[in-house]
Order: sequence, then structure tokens, then C-alpha cells
Amino acid sequence: MLNIEFSNNSKRFLKNADKELYERVIERIEELKREPIPTDSKIVKGLKSKVYRVRVGSYRILYGLQKS
Repeated sequence: MLNIEFSNNSKRFLKNADKELYERVIERIEELKREPIPTDSKIVKGLKSKVYRVRVGSYRILYGLQKS
């Protein structure tokens, strides 16, 4: 099972987002729990750690995977 941790910026964003956007973002995050690296994900270049991104409309979800 994957553990999800939100940054303070992402918590603030979701708190202020309208209901429709909030639901779309949370739904996409739930999908990422089932399939962490979907075919439409891309690696963010220029960072030391491996960070992926997926789009939700005009927004991007940035996330990393860590072994536990």
C-alpha cells in the first residue's frame, strides 16, 4: 500500500480549490495509488531526485516515489 504525503503548498491549494477541481485532483491521486507510474506520467527534468508529473486539466501533480 502506498503512503501519500502532501506538501504544505498542496494542502493550501486543495483547501482553496473549488469542489469540482478538488474532486478531480483527489480522484487522480487515488488512481496514482493503484498505478504509481501511468503511461501519461513524465519525469520532471532538472531535479536531483526522480520526480514525476501528471496533468489534471491545466494543473500538474508532482510526486516522487520512495522505497520504505
